[in-house]
Amino acid sequence: MELMDNIKSRQIFRAAEIAIEEGNFLAEISEGWSKVRQVVHMRKGLSPLAKQRIESELPSLRYWYSPRTPHNPATEGFISDTDEVGLSFPEITAL
Repeated sequence: MELMDNIKSRQIFRAAEIAIEEGNFLAEISEGWSKVRQVVHMRKGLSPLAKQRIESELPSLRYWYSPRTPHNPATEGFISDTDEVGLSFPEITAL
């Protein structure tokens, strides 16, 4: 949980907790992005149950999806526009 303590958004912290409860793992936290202050990266894809729980419990978070490019894998996740903190998952089909 030590790495979790560095998350700068209470909403994203809870969303990461839900993903962990559903069997995922925190991979890393990165900062210095142009449109957000911080991105919390999960190791495994976003399960349908975790997505449903996050959307139900944290309706203020905005879901996003980014398709694969030649240089980056497909990703999806949630963002707290208020806190400028994102939560990122590799797309399950991209694994």
